[in-house]
Amino acid sequence: MAAGFLDAWSETHPSDPGFTCCQDPDLLNPVSLNSQRIDLVLHRAGWESLAAEVVGEDPADRTPSGFWPSDHAGVVATVRMKKPGR
Repeated sequence: MAAGFLDAWSETHPSDPGFTCCQDPDLLNPVSLNSQRIDLVLHRAGWESLAAEVVGEDPADRTPSGFWPSDHAGVVATVRMKKPGR
């Protein structure tokens, strides 16, 4: 990745694309249409990725009125600073 950044999703899920985009503009599509990833959690080499998950892409995340929470899902990651010498 450019400028030496690392992607937490790719580090913790190397064989899963982790799609986060894009739902229909009206947010009413019955199933998730995500087919690309535009949401990233980036860090430098002094940090390590422990976990990452896509949020807002499961049908259970829809509002009571049937809307998706956003036109795209998000990525949540847990990272920690590496100890010196690691």
